[in-house]
Amino acid sequence: MKNKRDKQFIEAIFVFIGLVILTVAIIISPMIRAMTIQAISTTFNVFVTFGVICSIIAITFIFYQKFVKVQTLESDRQKPSSGMQTSRKLSGGKWESEKKYLLTKPENEFKNYLRNNLSQDYEIHCKVKLTDVLAKEHTKHLNKKSRWYSGILQMHVDFAIICSKTSKIIMVIELDDETHNNDKAKRRDYTKDNTLKMSGVHCERVIHEHALNPNVIQKITDFCK
Repeated sequence: MKNKRDKQFIEAIFVFIGLVILTVAIIISPMIRAMTIQAISTTFNVFVTFGVICSIIAITFIFYQKFVKVQTLESDRQKPSSGMQTSRKLSGGKWESEKKYLLTKPENEFKNYLRNNLSQDYEIHCKVKLTDVLAKEHTKHLNKKSRWYSGILQMHVDFAIICSKTSKIIMVIELDDETHNNDKAKRRDYTKDNTLKMSGVHCERVIHEHALNPNVIQKITDFCK
């Protein structure tokens, strides 16, 4: 959306420049008639130079939009992001997919450590959609077209602990690293925490550095009892 506004703004600038040139030409046309040949030639050269500069700027902008920017976007799409599945081409035209990991290394270590200390009466589920752990009584009254609801549809919780027999949600766990320290992440976490609280779901936030602390694990296992 921002790129579209920028493009429209630049196009508006060129239109404005064109209108200014046209207006100036209309205004000074009576004056040109009274000018000497040398003065007319000088004025003409100024307008030609100005027009050439504007044309170069316009051509450069169009070239950037059509070729450079498109190639940059295509290159970004082809770059594998962290944790995403990537492929490499082998001889014979076949493709070999590299292994995809659902969790980062710290998240996986935390899950395994928690699993070893948690009763078999409970299961640990990873990367669960936020709307899947909210009470239906809470979500059915929400405005599905609201911007807020659209936001929580894109959210997930790192871990959800449920009862093995009944699938009842006991609690959710968020593992916070340094990416949660910026203002945007803090606002997202605030929305997530309030949404879970309104739905009656306990959310335990664990600092990344303390994830393997026995006291943290003990607090979680005590809550599940």
